[in-house]
Amino acid sequence: MVATVRLINSGLFDELPSLKVQVLHFGGGIARYLPRIRGLQDREKSGTAQIPRHSRMPRESFDHYLQHRLFYDCAGWSGPDHAAERGAEWLRVGLAELPSSQVVFATDYPQAVRHDEEVVAYVKAMGTLGSGPLKVLDGANAEKLIPNLEERLKRSCAGTRSAQD
Repeated sequence: MVATVRLINSGLFDELPSLKVQVLHFGGGIARYLPRIRGLQDREKSGTAQIPRHSRMPRESFDHYLQHRLFYDCAGWSGPDHAAERGAEWLRVGLAELPSSQVVFATDYPQAVRHDEEVVAYVKAMGTLGSGPLKVLDGANAEKLIPNLEERLKRSCAGTRSAQD
């Protein structure tokens, strides 16, 4: 979460206007901290305006970068069990503050999960949260993050088939 905040406040996105960054685990659970982060963005009120490393501000609002320049993976949750319940809660909280249009699924495969049934349960639980999560599962946002993804996948699949022949 701290790295996500520092990335935005560093001005890097302003210096590199086409840069898109994917952060794992909903940006370290940043959605739960947004009220606090937004409050601390006012450097004068928070008392950090005179500290050089803390006084730098991005050109756009903090939320602009959250909504347009970052992508969030949602495959992480706590622990190797109860993936459906914990994963659905994780996703619900993340999507309450972050746009589903910027969420991708399973770029960071849930390593802690040791049983395939837990992954299946998590995917099914995502589907109960509405159409936004279903679109995420179907890869709706992956093309925004990885240009020409569909074309690349077709080439990759074709290469795999010819290597198997």
